[in-house]
Amino acid sequence: MGVLFGITGCSLDITMYDGVMEEQFENKNLVELSQGNYRLLKNDGGLIDNGYYFWAFGADDITWNGTSTGSTFKLYDYSRNIASSTTEYAWELGYRTIGNCNKIIEKVKELGAESTREETIMMGENYYLRALSYFLLVNEFAQPYSNNPTQNPGLPLKLTSDPDDLPQSRSTVAEVYNQVVNDLKDAITYMTFQQGESPRGGIFMLLKRLPKLYWHGFISIWRIGTVHGRWPIT
Repeated sequence: MGVLFGITGCSLDITMYDGVMEEQFENKNLVELSQGNYRLLKNDGGLIDNGYYFWAFGADDITWNGTSTGSTFKLYDYSRNIASSTTEYAWELGYRTIGNCNKIIEKVKELGAESTREETIMMGENYYLRALSYFLLVNEFAQPYSNNPTQNPGLPLKLTSDPDDLPQSRSTVAEVYNQVVNDLKDAITYMTFQQGESPRGGIFMLLKRLPKLYWHGFISIWRIGTVHGRWPIT
């Protein structure tokens, strides 16, 4: 005996999602854009992933026996290759993250008093993410802070989302660190947690990298956090 099954289905109107173009961007997309920053930072092949090679292979923790044609060997022997995928992706993903942060910061500021508490905290997050991105990039593409920071070139400081507003030159290493510190101050200001909560986490971990490099910025930020009760001394 044969049994005939009739299967009927509903008609679905499906639109594939592949991100939001600049001209389509609305305030409702702020969360998506902010989450995208974390993807650019932490995914396999992200800024932190590629940046790790600069920190690891350029330090004394690794000994390479022999030679290699791989891109990481160029970091190991200090003969940086600007055409390598490691260098290219670290630079590109860093500035893509910075560009997204700029967009979110501007959009929330435009809302002014109409911004929600969540949007204000999100802006604080993106001040932190911008600081983190500049901190990683300046350590990967510039001289150490201890080596004449007011003269050595650092990075182009891109602080707006306007694609035509391009830096005309590289800021000095000291100017980049100034921007990192200023962004961390703003992160503390806008990450308005409830009483008893504290944005120590990532902010404090990044601050711990600054003391020996930038005592002035660290001390001033610590005072702000203490005054606002966000970093209670325990």
